[in-house]
Amino acid sequence: MVLSFVSLLFLAFAQAPVVLAPGEAPAGIEAGLEAYVGDGAAPFEAVAADSARFEPISSLYPAENGQPTTYWARVRLRSASPERTTWILPLSVDEVRATLLRADGTRQTFRTGRHVPLAERPSELLDPPGVEIELEPAETATLYLQIRHRIGGYDDPIEAVPVPESTLRSEQRRRDGLQFLFIGITIALAFYNLFLYVSFRDPSYLAYVLFLAFSSLHWASHEGYLTLFLPGTWSPVYHLEWGFFALVFAALAYTQFARLFLHTVELAPRLDRALQFVLVGWAASGVMALFGAWNAGPTLAALFALFMLAATFAAGVQSHRRGFRPARYYLLASGSFIFFGIGYTVAYLLGMEVHGIGRTVLQSGMLMEMLLFAVALSVRIRILNTERADALAAREAAEATSDALREANDLKTQLLGIAAHDLRSPLTGIVGFSDLIDVEAPDRPDLHEFTTTIRRSAMRMLRLIEDLLITTALDGQRIELRPETVDLGALVRDLAAEYEGRVREKQQRLTLDLPPVSPFARVDPERFREIVDNLLSNAVKYTPPGGDIRLTAQVSDGLARVDVRDSGPGLSPDDQASLFQRFHRLTPTPTGGESSSGLGLSIAQELAQLHGGRIVVASRLGEGSTFSVIVPSHSTRLAAAPPAEAPA
Repeated sequence: MVLSFVSLLFLAFAQAPVVLAPGEAPAGIEAGLEAYVGDGAAPFEAVAADSARFEPISSLYPAENGQPTTYWARVRLRSASPERTTWILPLSVDEVRATLLRADGTRQTFRTGRHVPLAERPSELLDPPGVEIELEPAETATLYLQIRHRIGGYDDPIEAVPVPESTLRSEQRRRDGLQFLFIGITIALAFYNLFLYVSFRDPSYLAYVLFLAFSSLHWASHEGYLTLFLPGTWSPVYHLEWGFFALVFAALAYTQFARLFLHTVELAPRLDRALQFVLVGWAASGVMALFGAWNAGPTLAALFALFMLAATFAAGVQSHRRGFRPARYYLLASGSFIFFGIGYTVAYLLGMEVHGIGRTVLQSGMLMEMLLFAVALSVRIRILNTERADALAAREAAEATSDALREANDLKTQLLGIAAHDLRSPLTGIVGFSDLIDVEAPDRPDLHEFTTTIRRSAMRMLRLIEDLLITTALDGQRIELRPETVDLGALVRDLAAEYEGRVREKQQRLTLDLPPVSPFARVDPERFREIVDNLLSNAVKYTPPGGDIRLTAQVSDGLARVDVRDSGPGLSPDDQASLFQRFHRLTPTPTGGESSSGLGLSIAQELAQLHGGRIVVASRLGEGSTFSVIVPSHSTRLAAAPPAEAPA
């Protein structure tokens, strides 16, 4: 107690406290920051003694103010808030032991830092870690910081500015949502390009996959997300330097991609030699960092980043002038990335703040580049397909034109199936990770809003992919029916239960009209369920709020029949005439803003025809529609489809 009193008496002659006021522009603690003149490993009691000497310093980070690796600093803080407020002080250091000494002599001690496991940190802030400071109204307290940090390490020092906890959490939610979206899109595009590499064996696609993969790893490391997936024993040895090595590999992959995609060896040989020099420079910066040269390594990497961006753009211009068509798409796609990348790198070399808005702008440029590159690569695919078709037509001559067209169509179907299959895997992963976030963070409702949006969008895309897979299977005649005796009443009841949530959300009424004795039919249960599911999905999609949907099932005269009746807007004669054509979209619009692929009804009709039946529709504008699937009840295939009955 005597120690605390003497220390506080000494502080009365120290620098003025830093005032923390909510709602005002936050001030950094550097204005009142002092460093202990003595052994950085000294205990707190020695540092807080009246004989301890402190001197003002201008920065908290040892790489900037010349302090030793372990040192003490202190700052006096005064709350201008009318209520108790928790402040978060972000610190870009390896480890810090913070002690908050209050006016009554009590003190609060905690430990945080990049090398401290998440479970031991007082704040959930991933990167940079944060120190929690809780102050009463008008309270003045002294914050002592014992900092351990490697001088010259690869870090991104930020200004030490205390921020109200509520404000910081709001910013963290926004940043996490944007980062997860960015990384998720990057990973999905990496899988897409991996599919292209497997399909065409073009090494430029593999180089771009590596660029996307290492870019995702780089940003995940910089934002601290890797810590979430590391085992507890690994968390203390996690270093921000991992992000730099990921950046080196990403730059190597991007440079090699540019060389391969633009054919610089043949079209721009001088620039190809320059790009080879860039590869050597990036590798050298990584080796320097590996041996601890963290001042020279990243600086050399930044210089070669400028050289790489300029050289790849010049190579694109040269390839375009030599008549290489995809080069113009490369220039269009890479323009934003190169522009923002040069600005970001120059700001880094000048020592400017790049942690916040600069990083967001660069990621926006990268995202624009990746999406436009997807278009450019698809154009290249079309070029490859055209060249392949032309070669076949030249060899086969005029009489083989029809065979060449059939082969091209088969190739298109195969590519569509492979694309849909490979896209389903990353989307399933995205859904799984969104579920994992909900499980691992049950007390973060703010994240649940983002995961719900991610999951809903991914499920919509999965439904489209499933439609594409079924379409390609139907085209290739690869669907084989496996008939079983199926309880149609149970099937209809199960589907109705699945749609209860959507029906309730749209304030609709879904009723079942089933006979006392459940009807049975011999059909393929999975495929028949898909037929009825498509019809019920359309009814829910186009029926307005407050509308009625009725499901009936019956077996009569050797025919099994399921009717889906709705009170929607009805169909015009023109819509009915082209109802079962692929990619045909109805004139009415979904009442809940749902999307439509234009494949559902065509798939349902073809599956019904595989059963030896068909789908018939009865509809009038303004009076709703009735879709009826009619198939033989005792046979999986008829020689001819049953007559087109009008629904009852």
